[in-house]
Amino acid sequence: MTTPDLALTMPLDGVQWIEASAGTGKTYTLAGLYLRWIVERRHTPREILAVTFTEAATQELKGRLRARLSACVAVLESNLALDAETDKNAERSQAKHLLRAALAQEPRPDLLRRLRLAALDIDHAPILTIHGFCRRALADFGLLAGRALVGDLVGTDKDLIAVATADEWRARATASEASDFHTLQAAFKSPEDLASILAKLLPGMRRLLPAPAADNRAMTLLHEAVGQVRERVDVAKRSAGRYSHDDEIRELHEALQDETHGAEIAQRLRDRYPVALIDEFQDTDARQWAIFKAIYAEHGGLILIGDPKQAIYGFRGGDVQTYLRAGASASGKQTLTHNFRSTPAYLRALNALYRSAGSHAFAQAGIDYEPMQPGSDAAD
Repeated sequence: MTTPDLALTMPLDGVQWIEASAGTGKTYTLAGLYLRWIVERRHTPREILAVTFTEAATQELKGRLRARLSACVAVLESNLALDAETDKNAERSQAKHLLRAALAQEPRPDLLRRLRLAALDIDHAPILTIHGFCRRALADFGLLAGRALVGDLVGTDKDLIAVATADEWRARATASEASDFHTLQAAFKSPEDLASILAKLLPGMRRLLPAPAADNRAMTLLHEAVGQVRERVDVAKRSAGRYSHDDEIRELHEALQDETHGAEIAQRLRDRYPVALIDEFQDTDARQWAIFKAIYAEHGGLILIGDPKQAIYGFRGGDVQTYLRAGASASGKQTLTHNFRSTPAYLRALNALYRSAGSHAFAQAGIDYEPMQPGSDAAD
């Protein structure tokens, strides 16, 4: 069975959106697109921004890309025929397709030298988490908008939130009008319980709060507490000389929205990283998407890859609605439809199950099930 290789055929220009369900060869496709940017478009690893969700994932991806680049070098050095169609090894076949096309435009010695340098330079490639990218961008260009981070990075603001919440609770308790405090106490029991809730809301989950309502004073007070505690925490952090991961995202987002210098910062980042690939995009929130949109949306060179069915980080602020809005505005949408992890019988059963559900397979509008095909010759 010959499985189409999306990495070799999909457009690289504009904003491209790839939906990749579990087991459909996402990492293989991602690595193939990275190779295309180097082999076909002649970018260097330092020019390709790759963003994924965890530090462990960045190291795994870096190792995978180094191996793929080294394999390209080995194929070129061997001087063997570039028989991509008959090669049973998918990664080597993909490399041969790319190299054969490149050799029609570039002498073999020049191509070999570029790929050797790329393999050596992969350790310096900007393969980062979203926080790592924001931190680096602010360090390089944040001063243009007065947004440089100063102080020590801390993993959480829970200690400051607890102190600020206690202050807010005390202010309500000692106010001349006691009814609001009684409402707050009835709804949230103690300052510790309220602090636990605010620690989840402040880093980006305020969107999950119902809107204030005239008949729900407790909800209105919670909204007010979010604002008051956030202000107190920001003052405390500046005084203590510290910042958090959430600050990295917020500061870069605000720098790019700056009316005077935002466009210049976006241009400088685009000059440094002409192309970008965002992995696990389903776990991105609105501010994170706004950052990449400001840099790339009007100029292209951006690939978003994810699966809304695996959007599991709502508790961290991940917003599947952001994923769907980005997909609606993308230049092109691609879907990986071959599954390499499951047997044909299982896939037939899964397809039948979701086919019977019709357009109501998922509670969230805009999330669809794409029928899966076997991606290998595995038997039942």
